[in-house]
Amino acid sequence: MSIDADKQEKYRQIKERVVIPESVRRANSPEEIERRLRKPLAPGQVWTVVDDDEFCHVVIQSVHEDPRIVTVVPMSLDLESETPDSLVLMTGGIEGLPSIAWPDLAKDIPTRVLCKPLGMIDKQRFALIANNMPGENFSVYRGRELDEFGFLPEMKRERIDDFLYDCSMQCNLLTTLPSISDRRYGQKIQVRICRFLMEQCGMSRSDAEAASERPTQLNKETLEKLLTSGFEVDDLKKAELLPESLLCEIELPIVRETVEAYAQENPQNADPYVSLAQEAYGLAARHAKSHFGDWAAEIRKVRIRHHA
Repeated sequence: MSIDADKQEKYRQIKERVVIPESVRRANSPEEIERRLRKPLAPGQVWTVVDDDEFCHVVIQSVHEDPRIVTVVPMSLDLESETPDSLVLMTGGIEGLPSIAWPDLAKDIPTRVLCKPLGMIDKQRFALIANNMPGENFSVYRGRELDEFGFLPEMKRERIDDFLYDCSMQCNLLTTLPSISDRRYGQKIQVRICRFLMEQCGMSRSDAEAASERPTQLNKETLEKLLTSGFEVDDLKKAELLPESLLCEIELPIVRETVEAYAQENPQNADPYVSLAQEAYGLAARHAKSHFGDWAAEIRKVRIRHHA
């Protein structure tokens, strides 16, 4: 038997000895992942956070008033990574498996870095994590320092902390949510711009409606006509304000795959989240005029078009 064949045989034997819990099998089925992705974000949910080539597990501690931001507590399946400030869940952890949690390392992160849902932590154990308290009745213990290799768990703890800190910095990239008054004013400006483009620039109604959503992107000649006719630059920017509900929905984990595909196909867009939202908004505006709100349907249409 060759060396490679010998290695393959050893791997096969190891694989046969590994027993994957049924709960893990169910959690990783495409149907279960899709079902969980469609659930609203809520405290107690366990997620894999992925950014670039790094990842870690977290449990959502709270959802902010701005639903695009959640506070999370980092977790790990590596029981050898316990530290004195950690909690050790011997049962009922990630996918029901023994896990480590670091409540003191809680961070605010954008929902856009949440990738894969891994189920829930039960209420009792979640309450212990949220309050950073052990509970022997639920097999949750305070972590200890491993004397022999104490520096190794600390290194893993710091690596996870640094990773989540980098993720938290992305909260600064989120578009400011518009106020209701600004949105209403922006819609009025859109109507005025649309009318001007039809009457003064000879645009068709459909072209004028599309252009009124992004007036700052009009060609130089048309833009100058708008500005010399009495429109202010701030007015044009307010006409481009997107609804709060759409800006929140475009950040949900279920849209992540669509945004990533869109970003690859449109590398010139500085912010693919906003650009994708603008496309979805434009699709809704074409057929719903002044009232639209089913953003999932419009995002899905953009998703199908770009994936095709």
